[in-house]
Amino acid sequence: KVTNLSLSKLLSYIKFFIKNHCIQFLKPLLRLVFLLYLFNLVSMCFIL
Repeated sequence: KVTNLSLSKLLSYIKFFIKNHCIQFLKPLLRLVFLLYLFNLVSMCFIL
């Protein structure tokens, strides 16, 4: 029971952490993906 309780506590902490930090982590990631997409478009234009 003790291990089960600590596991649930850990899970709730992980959920809390993800909710708080996922957005801050996703913003630069989305920006990077967008820049890569733009770069691909530009390079395709130059090839054609």
